[in-house]
Amino acid sequence: MHSSLPSIERVAIDTSGGLGSLYNQYSDSIVPTSSRNSLGDTIQIEDPVKCDLIDGRRKKSQNLLALIGMRENARLNTLLNFVPRNRLASIINHPYPMNEYTRLIYYSYTNRKTLPKDAAAFRKLSQPKDRHTDATHIITSFSSGISVTLIIQLVPNDQIVAQVDAVLKKCVRILKGIHKAAPITSNDENLMQQNTSIIAYSNISDLTGVTSLGDVCQFINRRHENAEIFQPLMYYLNPIQPLDPEYAHTNFPSIPIESSCHRKIEEYLLKYLDILKRWKQSLDSKETRILSVGLEEPFYELQRRWLNLKNLYEHDVQLLKVLVNDIRSGRSDTSRVDEIISKKKMQTIYNNKVKSIVEDLRDLEHKEQWIADLIKQKFQYYDLGKFGILQTDSELTIKEKLNLNDPSNRILCASDCLRKNNAKKFNRLHHDLVEQDRKNPASHLIYADFSYCSFPLKDITILSSQDHSEGQKRSKKRGNSSSTSDTINILLLGETGVGKSTFINALANYLIFETLDEAETSQPVVLMPVSFMITTGDHFEEHIVKFGDSDDSSNEDFSHPGQSVTQRCKSYVFHLNDTDQTKLRIIDTPGFGDTRGIEQDHKNMQHILEYINNLTHLNGICFLLKPNSARLHISFQSYLTQLFSLFDTNALNNIIFCFTSARSTFYTPGDTAPLIKTVLTTLSIGNVPFSKKNVFCFDSESFRYLIARQNKIRFDNNEKEEYERSWKTSVSESKRLIEYIRKDITVYPIDNNLQSMKRAQFTILGMVRPILETIRNSLRNLILCSKESVNTRLELDPKVISYPSTSCMLCVPYACLVGRFWVAKTIPHKIENNRCICECSPDQHSPIHYMLNHKLVKNSPKQDRDAISHLLVRLCRACAQFSHFLKHSTDLSNHDPFFVGLIQLISEETHFCNSYEPNDLNTKLVADLRTQQKEYDQHSNEMERKGTHKSLADIYDLINTVRKYPMMHEQLVAINEGQRKMMKLYECEVSRTSRKYVDISDGSS
Repeated sequence: MHSSLPSIERVAIDTSGGLGSLYNQYSDSIVPTSSRNSLGDTIQIEDPVKCDLIDGRRKKSQNLLALIGMRENARLNTLLNFVPRNRLASIINHPYPMNEYTRLIYYSYTNRKTLPKDAAAFRKLSQPKDRHTDATHIITSFSSGISVTLIIQLVPNDQIVAQVDAVLKKCVRILKGIHKAAPITSNDENLMQQNTSIIAYSNISDLTGVTSLGDVCQFINRRHENAEIFQPLMYYLNPIQPLDPEYAHTNFPSIPIESSCHRKIEEYLLKYLDILKRWKQSLDSKETRILSVGLEEPFYELQRRWLNLKNLYEHDVQLLKVLVNDIRSGRSDTSRVDEIISKKKMQTIYNNKVKSIVEDLRDLEHKEQWIADLIKQKFQYYDLGKFGILQTDSELTIKEKLNLNDPSNRILCASDCLRKNNAKKFNRLHHDLVEQDRKNPASHLIYADFSYCSFPLKDITILSSQDHSEGQKRSKKRGNSSSTSDTINILLLGETGVGKSTFINALANYLIFETLDEAETSQPVVLMPVSFMITTGDHFEEHIVKFGDSDDSSNEDFSHPGQSVTQRCKSYVFHLNDTDQTKLRIIDTPGFGDTRGIEQDHKNMQHILEYINNLTHLNGICFLLKPNSARLHISFQSYLTQLFSLFDTNALNNIIFCFTSARSTFYTPGDTAPLIKTVLTTLSIGNVPFSKKNVFCFDSESFRYLIARQNKIRFDNNEKEEYERSWKTSVSESKRLIEYIRKDITVYPIDNNLQSMKRAQFTILGMVRPILETIRNSLRNLILCSKESVNTRLELDPKVISYPSTSCMLCVPYACLVGRFWVAKTIPHKIENNRCICECSPDQHSPIHYMLNHKLVKNSPKQDRDAISHLLVRLCRACAQFSHFLKHSTDLSNHDPFFVGLIQLISEETHFCNSYEPNDLNTKLVADLRTQQKEYDQHSNEMERKGTHKSLADIYDLINTVRKYPMMHEQLVAINEGQRKMMKLYECEVSRTSRKYVDISDGSS
């Protein structure tokens, strides 16, 4: 009889099996066959109900796979992702660890179906027609029915815990079918809803996602009415080969792994997984409180570090999976296991990475409480990292960036390190300010925190905004500083390597210092760092000359020759001279002709156009070139054409041509002039002026001489005289340039209502993320509408990012459970030293201006399903129309941002379904997103087939309509505010009253 043969049990992870099915014990999977022998008679046995209430502190609750009955081989296969983590196995994805406030209810009701104990019949059944498969065993018996594990998380309140435990015990009595068990009352349900969260893991899909004890009890008590939905729970397997000696298994591992090795791997993975869950729970529970006081950046950094820790875990899982597969197939042995999970590695992970996260989170909690106390004392907290405070800033520029124009402001400047190392001084200054505020309630107290910016504050100090406010008052009397009369805006364009950065520094000094002697004896103006080589003497000694500090936040990158040194647009603002109130803003741009190719040029131009779009006006569009060029770069013509796809022809008269290093051509354009004229005659944009009137020639060599002298490099008298003449000529040209802009050029206003192809293109590209997120959240709310008992909705809550950030398509997002939806929290990837902090390819990154948080609104009025459905139809059609416009008006024919975005959303949601529980709503969301993708494809294909194109006016009407849709407006406002903050961040202003930066790093009491 087959009962005497060696038999093993397996939890039915793959539920497609039945009596006589072939099974691979190593992969825990059903082996498909073309046919199965006749079963004959079978026997059915009803097993007794099992139901236990388990305290989260008990050891039994720490291994959830063992709790549901999995044997060690099946547990290892699940942990190493040999088998999918679905149905019962999905319990391993439970997001949080078990603790003293966790309770588990394990319930199992089974019917067992088995073959009769007839050895001959069984032997006949075990003989498959195909004797060469991956099967090791045959299913001779299996049980089906209901298995459900409820994980209940309680609020940390001992009195309420006692009440909840009483309800849970009542629930267990009901599930066990005890006669006259007390029912779950409405008061019990209310107690559970208000003080617990319940997640159900079951082999029955109808029970997955249930959050009410009453609903679980009701469903199970009606189990006999639902027998048709029962799924296999446990397989009982017998080996094939003893019954059929001719059977030959192929292509599957055959070497069993020692039980001690199983335990070693399982203990390692469960311990690591438990640590990840504990610190995710800790981070998630403290997020709202820490962010409420403005500590976003350090908190996001902790979440990034948690993700890095999770990536290490997943990397180890993959290594162990490959190794276990090799061991089972005889290609390796168990000795290599210790290499992956060595004690040294464990110590590195636990003692270093985890310990640092724990300590930093604890410090952040203390700081949150400290800031909350400051706020109670009427202080306003400023994280200076959000205001773009850089290493090169000064007292004056810090005040300007903070926009502190109230003379009653008293600013206490410190950092975490300074507070810790000089607590006595900090407490004294803090006490003094509190006392001043008590005596003068009109004062405004500010704590300026330098902990998260690059400025090297060396001592605790107090600043007053009195002096700055006087300047602000004078500025207000003259009008808004961005008005067309007070600020001259010049857009500077040029080929990579032409010397734009040097030219800007030189021009600022030419406009301030009349003579070279005056510049040498004063402090030269430092607008940005420059670096160049100079040769001197009879033997041509080479000197590397650097001017200005180049820190991580610099806009310059000198390390990649041929690439644009300037990485993004940056404004440099200074007064023309000590008596002139007018400000000059020069907008430095990434160079065209970048060695990274034409695609990089297009990206740079797109960035330039977006930057311009946030200005109020332009006075000059200046092209910087070198004289005597043999050819003009092809991008020169492209840049002109693209600029005037944004502007109208009125801006043609604002074009200016400046030549640098023109001393060698006697301050003329030289051979470059005919090349320019030839290009300009071929343009279709209109008549671009090119004459002495709008052409200006400079010699940056005299400025280089000045910087070389600052670096103590010697020159002879003849060289000095030559550079003095050069300086004088460049000063004269600088004055002529400003005079021409003021008197001969009409200010060109940036009209955001002007309709142009280029403006429509980048407006649509800026709307891709808001539209797709609106679609995703609308689908979430539509799913919530379908649940009659749910009276909640999800709202989008965009938060502006105050520093340069990108989103990476390859990095796994941080997952947050909002209600019963897992949502992606795209943690901003900060740009440091002009590179993203992650190691993914640059082309996988997109700039972002806002974080998207999600709020759960409870007890909200029932949402209108039809209204949400109609919004989704309109948005889907709008996406297709926008994509069609982009495809036929740009070179994006092979790149559909809406299609790519939809695929990215589906990928994110699929990741949540595979990695986290509960995932029933996210699973439905994936299906609905796929439906949206199909509908989008249908709309796109229909438009391509018909060949119809909307007019530019129609596209603008559609843009304005979509902007007004629910959830769109808030995101677009955040984008505009984020862009303005980035402009302010990348703006450097030199004071009219003090060109030398005031250093507050030494501090004062």
